Amino acid sequence: MNKYIIFPVILTAALVSCDDFLTEELKGDYSTATFYTSQQSAVMAVNGVYHSILYTAADNRLWVFGDVASDDAEKGGNPGDGAEMVPIDELNATADNGIIDTYWRFLYDGISQANNAIAGIPSVGMDETLKNRLIAEAKFLRALNYFHLVNVWGKVPLKLNPQITSDAVHVPLSEVSAVYAQIEKDLNDAKAVLPPSYAGTDAGRATSGAAYGLLAKAQLYQKKYTECLSSIQALEATGKYNLLHDYANLFRAGSEDSVEVVFAVRHLSNQNPGLGNGINQWFAPLEESGYFFNAPTQSYVNAFNEKTVGGNDDPRLDASI
Repeated sequence: MNKYIIFPVILTAALVSCDDFLTEELKGDYSTATFYTSQQSAVMAVNGVYHSILYTAADNRLWVFGDVASDDAEKGGNPGDGAEMVPIDELNATADNGIIDTYWRFLYDGISQANNAIAGIPSVGMDETLKNRLIAEAKFLRALNYFHLVNVWGKVPLKLNPQITSDAVHVPLSEVSAVYAQIEKDLNDAKAVLPPSYAGTDAGRATSGAAYGLLAKAQLYQKKYTECLSSIQALEATGKYNLLHDYANLFRAGSEDSVEVVFAVRHLSNQNPGLGNGINQWFAPLEESGYFFNAPTQSYVNAFNEKTVGGNDDPRLDASI
């Protein structure tokens, strides 16, 4: 009989004891008007935009569209795993595909954060040099997200303002040329302000070289070859980049600081909660406890058909596969 009496007594006590907790004022509840009030908040806002380019197994699926959908790779893995990659691989995916939906939301979340930072930071009373740099970083990241969007989807809504009005939310599709024009504008603004390098904990932020590099890609994809060459020459003129002697070093620890890397997404290991990425788990062979997604095709393997001066196989083959 006691077991039926104890429960309501405990429940009543729990409801009473939680009363003060439930009426506690929410901490960290910022509005646009209350957040952009200090230099620290401006830095925090742009730091948040960088989250939109992190490579996580669940959100950033650029490799599905860039590798699996090409002739260089297949879905891989067990037949029933990652089934939503199959229609993307076969180029007949529909809008209800989960990977497409997730990646779309992922990119636009970053664009929304960038728009908020670009609109909110100018009113903050802070060091002007840092203010301009932060806005330029946000413009670079917005351009990077739109670069991925326009190359996966083509026409997309070109959203450039905070999502606080109906007109800002419900934006029609823009022509591909208009999206690229905005990408170029953001990158031209960014390269004029961003520093060539950073020191200490700021290492990894967008640089002027990163802006020149992405601008060159955007121009190349539009077949603007003369402008593309000019951007590449400007990148080279910084004197900070070169080719590595050993191509395989691009895929080893510390490669993000090599002279060949113009811009790299950085992750921290041994953090709790985790700040790394699971790409190695997803790509590793089955016999090494990986999922073996993004499996290279034989035609990709055959593309490494050059020989070294000494007559050996192309060393890039093992480094790449």
